[in-house]
Amino acid sequence: MTETRSPAPLATFGEFLRHLRRRARLTQRELGAAVGYSEAHIARLESNQRMPDPAVVRAQFVEALHLQDDPEAASQLIRLAEAAREMRHALRADLLRSGPPTNLRSQLTSFVGRAGEIAEVKKRLGETRLLTLTGPGGVGKTRLAVQAAWECSNQGDINSDNPRRYLG
Repeated sequence: MTETRSPAPLATFGEFLRHLRRRARLTQRELGAAVGYSEAHIARLESNQRMPDPAVVRAQFVEALHLQDDPEAASQLIRLAEAAREMRHALRADLLRSGPPTNLRSQLTSFVGRAGEIAEVKKRLGETRLLTLTGPGGVGKTRLAVQAAWECSNQGDINSDNPRRYLG
């Protein structure tokens, strides 16, 4: 006799999908074949490395996992898929609000006391295509260049398609 009750809610779509797949006694390959995904895609869904498409979950996964007789589990799977999508969209929105995408390193410390130097670097960046900072090792040339590039990128002064140009 197979159990049709769903367990206590699992935290993520991937965890719940894995539970339901095992309950249905399906391998990742078998589930993938039933829904039109590869085995690797199912593995990535179960490990929360891929975001589920709620429409596909509703149309394909419910039947493949034999959830027609367990509407509570089916609706929980769909809710988790929708929640995963919403979380991804929220993360993207946060990234967009934090400024344009760049390949500049994140700064782990604050930058204090060199406002004059930053202003001079930014001024000269507006006048020339190439700016070279020179000085003895350890005085902060790279840190100054990265900070100036960050400030330019956040103010829209940098070509966000190629911010590395400013660190050449």
